[in-house]
Amino acid sequence: MGTTFLMILLTILFIVVALYGCIYNRDGQNNFWSVDYTKTLKGLFCIIVVLVHIPLPYQNTIQDMIGSFGYIGVTFFFMSSAYGLKYGVVNKKNYLNSFWENRGLAIVIPAITVNIVSLIINIIYKQSIEKPIIYFILSIDKWVTILLLYYVVFWILYKFFPTYKYKDIIVCMFVVFTSLLEKFTVIQHTFIWPTEVYGFIYGILFFYIKDKYEEWGKSNYNKKSITMMVLAGFLGVLYLKYKFIYFWGDYLLKIALGFAIILFFLQITTKIRIGNKINSFLGSISYEIYLGEYVIFKLLNMKNYGFQSATYIYCSVVLIVILATILHFIINKNLIKCVQKAIDSL
Repeated sequence: MGTTFLMILLTILFIVVALYGCIYNRDGQNNFWSVDYTKTLKGLFCIIVVLVHIPLPYQNTIQDMIGSFGYIGVTFFFMSSAYGLKYGVVNKKNYLNSFWENRGLAIVIPAITVNIVSLIINIIYKQSIEKPIIYFILSIDKWVTILLLYYVVFWILYKFFPTYKYKDIIVCMFVVFTSLLEKFTVIQHTFIWPTEVYGFIYGILFFYIKDKYEEWGKSNYNKKSITMMVLAGFLGVLYLKYKFIYFWGDYLLKIALGFAIILFFLQITTKIRIGNKINSFLGSISYEIYLGEYVIFKLLNMKNYGFQSATYIYCSVVLIVILATILHFIINKNLIKCVQKAIDSL
């Protein structure tokens, strides 16, 4: 079957999985920004992010079209992480005392584990390892690195300056600083893409307005949903036309578009309950999916299997989900708990 037909099937499957289980409630739904809600969106976005990263020889028009929304997924991941930090600090006792034991280990251990898996594959297939082995194992993904950096700044401010009123403002200013540093210096596009990190700011701000936003979104629901859809569509058209303009198009306009799309998602889900077991499961392993995708790409690229574009994408997605499931079980059910027990015993 041709690539176009297979990609259309994949697109239809993705839409069905995304919409399955959605329930409209005229009085408002009860899982807005709950754990199930964020898991659902993570599950949807993580697959889109995989499509963004498909190696160039296997990309196609439909894959590129779907992958165009990948940066929204990364923005949402940063947003949900920042919201989780704020929620933990405000609502959980002694949250900061076990901050790194919980949050830090949950980020670092999967990253190192995936590096070890990648190293084993290199050894099995007798691939050269240009870096020292210890450096190879401890190398942390660029997005994970910048997220950890934001965690450090957040933790320092809340741990050592608990009464200072402007902690969140400083965190947000630091995010803006790192974004502009990436945009205007020689490290451009070698560390992070500068617009997605604004999701960290959105998460902090959204913590303060979540309940009010939910109530606001329920009133005049249809009118506001259509207005936000039109706004997002208008900015999308502008971005397609002007994204080649330095800073105004590829930075400010992209930030505005991302913000508008996220607002639209939030608006329509104030009355539409989203989520099903598939999306929730994918959301629970979304971090491992992101980390493991390059391992599978590497594995498939080591030999010329003669894949067509769509076949390569299907195989990649299936193998990435399988690997992520195994890693999630090993890491979360066993490895992290063992490390936590070792730390507690010290």
